[in-house]
Amino acid sequence: SSTLWCEQNSVRLSEKELRILEYLIANLGRILTREQLAAKIWGYDNEAEYNNVEVHMSFARKKLSFIGSKAEIKAKRGVGYELRDGHV
Repeated sequence: SSTLWCEQNSVRLSEKELRILEYLIANLGRILTREQLAAKIWGYDNEAEYNNVEVHMSFARKKLSFIGSKAEIKAKRGVGYELRDGHV
């Protein structure tokens, strides 16, 4: 696991949460579909497993909020997820 910092606040991230955030950061401001996230993070494209994306995205979102980060993960209903840096 890794640690995410924002000013003096920190929180531990699982490997999947870290990989999700890295992928979102690399695509800042772009909407990524559940399919793209599942294929990139878990290496599969199986609709039965897309719930994993939602669960880990929820954990990552809560951890960003917990440390007071201005970045936030926005869900685009029926489309996917987007990371916004808080200045957009």
